[in-house]
Amino acid sequence: PTEMRTMCHGISASAGKVGALIAGVMFNYLNEEDLFLVSGYASFLACLITHVTIPETTSLDLYEQDRKWRMIMDGRKAEYY
Repeated sequence: PTEMRTMCHGISASAGKVGALIAGVMFNYLNEEDLFLVSGYASFLACLITHVTIPETTSLDLYEQDRKWRMIMDGRKAEYY
């Protein structure tokens, strides 16, 4: 639903700001090689989490995504075609 998407956008934006703060602090304590490795591992972890937790919905428009989500939340997942 739209409410859920907007809440998740807010959470994502705040997580990005926290990540930028952590990176700014770490910049002073790590050398260039370690910064490069930390950045690579964080990117890989983010990619893995995204791939595992986000369903594929490119074939659905927003209305159909909302409809599917509401049916899942109502316990009627099997009824969705």
